[in-house]
Amino acid sequence: MHEVMIIGAGPAGMTAAVYAARKRLKTLLVSKDIGGQAIWASKIDNYMGYHRYPHRSGRWRWSAFQSQHRAFLAF
Repeated sequence: MHEVMIIGAGPAGMTAAVYAARKRLKTLLVSKDIGGQAIWASKIDNYMGYHRYPHRSGRWRWSAFQSQHRAFLAF
């Protein structure tokens, strides 16, 4: 039994997973892959909160998502 079910593991799904972990909710994350379409982008210029690094690849940003997510898994 889960309290939260998240469908998709792109930026929105992973953000939802972090918030659920912070609230200590039992969460199920369902996705065929991790990263969503963002991981395949060669350049992302307009992602909120990353204006200091305007020309980073999707894989670079995904690495940042994973770091934050791992920090809350141990929470």
